[in-house]
Parts: sequence; C-alpha cells; structure tokens
Amino acid sequence: MRKKQRKNRRPAISRTRIRTRIMLSLLSLSLAMIIYVGFASYRLASEKVTEVSLRLSESYTNSATTALNKALMEVRSWSLQFLSLPQLQDAVYGNGTVRDSSELQRNAALLMASAEANGPKMEFVSLLSANDSFSVFLSDYTLPFSDYASCIDYFSQQDEKVLYDYTSPRWLLCTAEGKQGSHNVLVFLRFIYQPIGMQKMGAMVFGISEDWLSDVYTTYAEDAFIIAKDGVFFSSGGNERLVGKAFQQNEAMLEAIRSEGAKGAASAQYKERNGREQIVSYQQLSNTHAYLVVPFDLYEGISAQEMKAFLHSVILMGAIGLLTTAVLSWLVANRLSRSIAELTGFTKRVERGETSLRYGPVGHDEVAYLGKQINNMLDQLQTAAQQREEDLRANQELALQLNQMQINPHLLYNSLDALLWVLGQERLQDAWDLTVSLSEFFKTTLSRGRTKIPLFKELELIHHYISIQRMARQKQYSVEFNIAPELKALPVIKLTIQPLVENSVIHGFAGYRDNGTIQISAARCGDFVDILVRDNGIGMLPEEVVKINNIMQRTILPDDFQHFGLFNINRRIVQAYGKGCGLCIESEISVYTTIRMRIPYQPGEPVPESPPDP
Repeated sequence: MRKKQRKNRRPAISRTRIRTRIMLSLLSLSLAMIIYVGFASYRLASEKVTEVSLRLSESYTNSATTALNKALMEVRSWSLQFLSLPQLQDAVYGNGTVRDSSELQRNAALLMASAEANGPKMEFVSLLSANDSFSVFLSDYTLPFSDYASCIDYFSQQDEKVLYDYTSPRWLLCTAEGKQGSHNVLVFLRFIYQPIGMQKMGAMVFGISEDWLSDVYTTYAEDAFIIAKDGVFFSSGGNERLVGKAFQQNEAMLEAIRSEGAKGAASAQYKERNGREQIVSYQQLSNTHAYLVVPFDLYEGISAQEMKAFLHSVILMGAIGLLTTAVLSWLVANRLSRSIAELTGFTKRVERGETSLRYGPVGHDEVAYLGKQINNMLDQLQTAAQQREEDLRANQELALQLNQMQINPHLLYNSLDALLWVLGQERLQDAWDLTVSLSEFFKTTLSRGRTKIPLFKELELIHHYISIQRMARQKQYSVEFNIAPELKALPVIKLTIQPLVENSVIHGFAGYRDNGTIQISAARCGDFVDILVRDNGIGMLPEEVVKINNIMQRTILPDDFQHFGLFNINRRIVQAYGKGCGLCIESEISVYTTIRMRIPYQPGEPVPESPPDP
C-alpha cells in the first residue's frame, strides 16, 4: 500500500515542479520587461516633455508677439490720424499757430471716441504746441505735465534721447492721477515736426489702457508680461499696480534674456535664488526696447497631440516588451515540457481559426486531461457557433426588412400639407407634380418587399425626394449625378443613399441656405465601390466629425448621440457586407460635408438610361 501511494504522489510532484518553474520563468521575464519599459518610458518622457514645452512656449510667445506688434501698430496708425487733423496741419505747414483751439479740441475728442470704438483704448490724449499756441488734454486724469516744455522735461528723465531725436516715436511710462488714486500708464510719444527743415512744432502723447493692451497677449499666455530692458514693467497682464515698477523676482532672468539677444521667439534658462532651474520664453517687440516674457513649467502646457504621441511611444515599447516575453516564455515552456508545447501549438492553431482540429492526447497526465477537455469545449463551441450564425443571419435579414419598412412621417405630412396649399392656390400642375413625385417615391420605397434595388432606382428615389422637398419647402434645392454607366445597375441596400440626401437637406441646408446643391458620384476602387454624397451646407466642426466617425464604429448606439439615421445606415451596411464597408464623413465648417459609402462591387444588368436630374 505504501508503494502504491508513493507511485501516485510522483506525478503530482512532477506537475507541481513544472508549474512552479514556468511561473517563476514568466514572472522573471515579466519583471525584467517592466523594469526596462519603466526606465525607458521615464527617459523618453523627460526628453519629450522638455522638447515639447520649449516648442509650445516659443510658439505661443511668437503668436502673442505678432498680435501685440499689430496692436501697437494700430496705435501708430491712429496717431497719424490725429496728426492729419486740419488744425494741426495748418500749424505744421503754417507758422506753428492753431487759429481755433476749441475746434481742435472738438475734432480731437471725436477722433478719440472713434478710436475707442474701433481701435485701441486710450486712457488720455494730449496735443501740445511748442510755442504754446494750443494745448489739448482729453482725459479724466491729472498728468504730471501741463505744457510742451514740462512734457519733454518729464519724459527725458526716462529716456535722454527724447531731447535730441524728435522724429522717432517712443514708448514710455507716465504717472496719471485719478479718482481711484495714481497709477502708471504706458504712453506713445510722437513729435509734431515740419517735414522740411525738421523743426519741432509740438508733441502728441497717447496713454494706452492696460486692460486693452493685456487682453491682446494674455489670450495666448495668461501669465505673460511686458518688461523693458532696464527691468521695468510696461504691462503686467491687467495688473495696473505693477506697471512702472521694477521686476524684482529674479535678476538672473533679466540677465538671461539680455544675453540671448535673439530676434525671434527664444527661450532662456536661469537659476532662482534657491537653485531651481527655470525657463522662460521671450521675444522683443518691434520698434521698442521691451520684451514680451512668457514663463512656463516644464510639466504643464503640453498639448493633447504631443501627449498622444508620447502615449503611442509607450504603447509601442510595451508591445515590443510583451512580444519578447511571449517568445521567451514559449521557448522556456517548450524546453520544460514537450507536451505543454504541443498543447500550446494546438491552441494557437485553433486561435488562428482552425476550429476543426482536435487534440490527440498522449498519456494520462494533466496535459492530456486538458486536451480532452479542450476537445469537448471545441465541439460545444462549434455547435453553438453554427446555431448562432443561423440566428444572426435570420436577425440581420429581419433587421434589414424592418429598417427598410420605416417611412418618414414628416415627409408625408409636409407633402400633404404642401399639396393642400398648392390646391388652395389653384396651382393644379404643381399639385399634379407633387402627387406624382410622392406616389413614385413610395412606390420605389416599397419595391415589392425587396431589400436591395439597383443603384439607378435609388437615384430615382432621390430625384422624387428632391422634387417633393422643393415644392413642400419652397426651396431651390438641386442634385447633380456623376455615375459611371457600368455602376448604375449596382445592387445597393434600399434606402441607404436617400437618407444621406435627406440629412443634407435637414441638417446642412435648413436655416443656412435656400439654394443648396447636392452632388452624388460613384467610382470603383478595386473590389469596392465608393458612393459620395457631397453638399455645400453649413458643414461640421472637426471634433464633431471625429466623434461621429468614432461612434459609427461601435455596435451599440450611445444615448446622447443625435445622428441616429447615420448610425442606422452604417449598421445596416456593416451587417450586410461586413467590416471594411460602411460610412465615413469628411466636412469643413461653412464649406461642405461629404459622406462616403463603401460597398462591395457587384455587377448587375445594364441600364438603358440614367435618372433625370431634378
């Protein structure tokens, strides 16, 4: 009895050793792959994040600088309009005297109001004469100068070139006193001088609103600010309290920006007082000695596209690691147990589709027992698959028939309502045409219960539908056909193209245009035929197109999906012809929408003539 018990225990011990060795081998290989993938992903992520962050920040900085330069040029343009005031022109080309200062005051006020409505927002405007013949102040603030001499003296303290260079406009800072206290304002100083002789006649000072200026560039970068080379804020994202004050966060940042000296958008690295490295993007503004600075964090602001690219890289490395693990595991398992390798090879062949195979068990170990059980399961699965295929075929046929039997009640209601209207107008010919089109439409829809009809019959259905819509909706819709003669007899599932045309009328043209055009074309592409329905309707946004195309790949319709008709047509095509066929949408907002329907090429009987154009 003891000997028999020992003989019975040996197979169990052997099976335990094999199972343990396989598990340890797989765990070791998996652990090695995980460590490799984790380390490689970390290195790749660090490099990718740094590269993408620099690229994105410089791109945002360049866009913001372009918009800011354009805005500053608007201020220059408006200053030329002030300079073109007749009273100032008389002063420039006359003896430097304005005859009617009150008229100059009124015209300047009107021009400032126009600038407020159509251009830059100005806190104040000052027009000052060098010989004190005119002095115009358009502002609710008290300025630190009252005439031309005090103005030049005030601004020369910021920039000595103001005393010598009278022809170059300059961007400076000015302290304005208001009801809410004093605050610094960025000003545009432009001199009035004679073109011949370059004699200075006066100066114009335009105070620019901090809110308007910051709105220009904070649209691209919320934390951006404008800073002069000497470290003084010209603009600080709408915070008026910082304008005119020195930037004291980190002098190392200013030194880094000054040392770079790049003409376009660039990045500069510097260390904070605590030793932490930081990066900023910056770009010098045109015709100024100031920079637009955009601070950013390396681990923030990455676009979704770059994150997607990074994710794809990680998935690819993971797939390579898993493939390597699978190959090594197969080699180890094959070396440890031949019978396990044979069973694995058999299961792989079954997985590839050879379900008629059966495993020939050798011996009476666990592998043989598993082989017998697999054979039993395959027999049951094959029987269940045959039954399921028969049930699925019957359900698909029934679903096609049910979908094709559906008639749009809105079309019938609108057509009858239009019929009553034209009869009331005693337009008997229109009533006759509408009744004929409606009759032909439903006659083609029924098609004696058939699920497929020739392509030209579906086009006739579209012809009648467009005719009904034009009379019922009183619109100038039109449809154009471009179908090769050999494709007119192509069998298509009934009521698959007409709903696409209806989709163009309802969603593309309604409320957008009354003279929409629909183009229907068909072309053969190898073993398939592509039928395109294109309209010049309102179109769709790119994210909406991506969403619809993705949802149509699903088998279950989401509750919040509004394009049930497209989903239903795509499902009918996939059920009838299999994967690789169905609908695909392309669109551009306010330009077009194209729906491509791909079906297999199946030649039919020749058609003598094409359907007429409605």
